[in-house]
Amino acid sequence: MLIKIAEIAQEDADVRLAQTDPSRFILLRNGVTSWHLKGLTGVTPDSIRKALEKHRIAYLDPTDRTARPTVRAGRTTARARPAM
Repeated sequence: MLIKIAEIAQEDADVRLAQTDPSRFILLRNGVTSWHLKGLTGVTPDSIRKALEKHRIAYLDPTDRTARPTVRAGRTTARARPAM
């Protein structure tokens, strides 16, 4: 989910949403502004993916249409990991 949030922050809210759902557009725009004001501009989808891979954490990639967990460096999938 953080990858998708970073994508929205990087690309900005879709202006077409202002016509179809103005309140949601305002909510997203305020969120994007807050994201940048908090200094999170450097937190991009790619930087999140790299951090997850570096720490060998399985994740679901929102750009992957098959919606299967991405497994890196031999770790088990997120679904197979026991709850702590």
